[in-house]
Amino acid sequence: MYPKELFSLLADDTRFRLLMLLQEEGELCVCELEVALAKIQPKISRHLAILRNAGIVMTRRDANRVFYRLLSPMPEWIKHIMETASARVLEDATLVEEMHRLQVMPNRPQCSEAASTGQTHGSTDRFCSAVKKSA
Repeated sequence: MYPKELFSLLADDTRFRLLMLLQEEGELCVCELEVALAKIQPKISRHLAILRNAGIVMTRRDANRVFYRLLSPMPEWIKHIMETASARVLEDATLVEEMHRLQVMPNRPQCSEAASTGQTHGSTDRFCSAVKKSA
C-alpha cells in the first residue's frame, strides 16, 4: 500500500472511526461496530470490505460471527500513523461517545477463545476515564 491509498482510506469518516475503534479495542465484530458508530449493518460491512480489500484489516470467524482486527504485522509506517492518530482520539468527542456506546452495549459478544480464557475485549481505560470526566 502506498501513502496516497492509506490517506484515501482514512479520509472517509466512517472508515477512520472503524480503524480507530479497532486500534483501541483490538478485535470487534460487525454488531459491536454497528452499536458504537450508530450506523446500519450494510454500511459498516461495506466499509469493512473496503478496508479488508485494501489489506489493512483482517478477519477471523468464530461460530456465527466474523471478528475484524487491524493487519498484523502491520508495516511500520502505517503502524506509526495509526498510533499517532489514536493518541489524539480523546480530543474527539464523537469517538469518545462511540467508545462509551461500545462499553455499555448489552449482551456484547465475546469470542469463544476469549471466553474460555476469561479474557475480554481490548482495554478501554482511557475512554472510561474520559467519559467519566465529561459526565
